[in-house]
Amino acid sequence: MTIFCQCHWQKMGDHSVQASKNPDWQCSHILEGYNGIVRALLVTSNWLVSGSADGKIRVWRLGCWESPQSVLEGHASEVTSLVAEGEFVFSGSSDKTIRMWKLGTWECVHVLGGHAQNVWALVTSKDHLFSGSFDQSIRMWRVAACRCEHVLGERIGLVFSLAVNDHFLFSGSLDRAIRVWRKEDGELQHVVQAHSSGVWSLVVYKNFLISGAAEGDIRVWSLGSWVCVKELRGHTHCVASLAVRGDLLFSASADESVRVWRLGTWECIRILQGHTGFVNAVAATDKWLFSGANDQTIRVWNIAV
Repeated sequence: MTIFCQCHWQKMGDHSVQASKNPDWQCSHILEGYNGIVRALLVTSNWLVSGSADGKIRVWRLGCWESPQSVLEGHASEVTSLVAEGEFVFSGSSDKTIRMWKLGTWECVHVLGGHAQNVWALVTSKDHLFSGSFDQSIRMWRVAACRCEHVLGERIGLVFSLAVNDHFLFSGSLDRAIRVWRKEDGELQHVVQAHSSGVWSLVVYKNFLISGAAEGDIRVWSLGSWVCVKELRGHTHCVASLAVRGDLLFSASADESVRVWRLGTWECIRILQGHTGFVNAVAATDKWLFSGANDQTIRVWNIAV
């Protein structure tokens, strides 16, 4: 089910105004019909893919918000994470498995098993998939062979978040640290004592790694020196998801808001409000921002990147 909405956005320094007075930053649609919290979002060139606590994956064609194009079943517990690589979408779940779906036909072509606890984070790089789990390990999979090549870490804390660049894999854990792994062989390179609480979200932007934590802080780290060059304050609770599009950073939080930050200047330029629960996930295109929350909805925001 889809309904049209008039949500509020707040411009920093101004009073709140009706979103309908400005074509940008307006919540244009609310996607409903979920039987559990919306935990994960993925956007591709044609599709919005969502994972929820009911174990189902719903696929929406971009711009067609009346109903999902497909509903994918197979996971026995909540879908926690989604990523795409080539012609495949991967879904991680609390059922300890990763499912591999053919993009477009949405056929499940493989199930990857091996983790002993919830799979909570996924990231891809070329022909590899990395999965982070509550079993305190990270697995490195070769996509073409559907085979686990390496198991990274031993008792590194519950793994909440993963990010990757050309050379390194980054992981964030409940133990408040960010770990830097050499991507080619999974060797641990560095440990950053990053926050005063668990590291829930990570994203790479140019020569920076950006982290969000349970205390509500966002920190910007210089790659290589691992110095925190900026701390972004504003969220009052856990920062569960981060996304970069163009020169903007989007952050989703348990304080029921999404914040929009200007990359480089690091100023907060918008606060998007309307959800009535923990916002778990954000994803963006040049035209839309998507946010999924504990209120069992996805909000579609018009943006201009």
